[in-house]
Amino acid sequence: MTRNRAALTVALAFSALTASAVGGSVIYVDAGAGPGGDGSTWVLAHQSLHVGLAEALPGDSVWVAEGTYEPAPAGGSRDATFLVTDDVAVYGGFAGDETSPDQRDVNAHQTFLSGDLDGDDGPAFAGTDDNSRHVVTVVAETVGATIDGFVITSGNAADATLVGGGVLADQSTLVLRSCVIRDHQSTGVFGRAGDVTFTDCRFLRNQGFLGAGARITDAGALTVNGCRFSANTSDGGSAMRLDGIGVFEMSDSEISGNTMNQFSSLSVFSTASAEITRCRFTTTSARSIRLLPRWPVRRRSAIASSPATSQPAAPRPSSTAAGARRT
Repeated sequence: MTRNRAALTVALAFSALTASAVGGSVIYVDAGAGPGGDGSTWVLAHQSLHVGLAEALPGDSVWVAEGTYEPAPAGGSRDATFLVTDDVAVYGGFAGDETSPDQRDVNAHQTFLSGDLDGDDGPAFAGTDDNSRHVVTVVAETVGATIDGFVITSGNAADATLVGGGVLADQSTLVLRSCVIRDHQSTGVFGRAGDVTFTDCRFLRNQGFLGAGARITDAGALTVNGCRFSANTSDGGSAMRLDGIGVFEMSDSEISGNTMNQFSSLSVFSTASAEITRCRFTTTSARSIRLLPRWPVRRRSAIASSPATSQPAAPRPSSTAAGARRT
């Protein structure tokens, strides 16, 4: 017993030193943790993601263990949302014993942020009338918000803002990394009046009027690297619709198998400068890229008119995914 206590003390001390080394404090969240935790360690993790996010100060990070987390309980308010504040980094994909985000395996330990409050979603967006309008909201005028390692799913803003079912970042700077944005109505991610970066993300099966995977407007810069947009559906900009971007850079990414009624899978309007390199574009209807005004694009990207080979769909979250469901 003494030896075990000593080992635990050393582990907790190392965890504290690691948190200090990366700057700010680490707040731990685990849906499967015991009650009464203060968020200071994995052993004492908060069960509620809302509590962890509310405690975070600028420079802090919130580490979230595998499991499914909803903004509200079954039958709860559709306006409930996970609020990310100024200069806070939120990391998912933990098993619950790591001492660094670099130790995560986000595919083996998936962390779901789900708007399916009642757990009754079906194919073709059936049963989504009671889903969260915005699963995640980045607080206005936030600088340096990072969301890393989550599956964000099942938001429905069709009866409200019409955008941002997965992530709403209005007048905020956002970094979205190693995330899956899927099965949202009215755009997976909406960003306005702030720099936005997507790295190693997948945008799957989202639906929207103008911009299904993502819609970014009036931003200083949009950077997309290592991302895939597939099976999204929209009247225009089924992968992304961009309006009034200062600098747009896209590299090592794929836009394939999206469906649009008009315009294109990537619609870019009123953008000062752009560079698209080492990307693959295929489409099932209309055309791959629409650029207004027309500006030079570095032609190191493959553009095809035939549909891409279908990709296996990512699994939908369920009440049994990685353990308990918590808000």
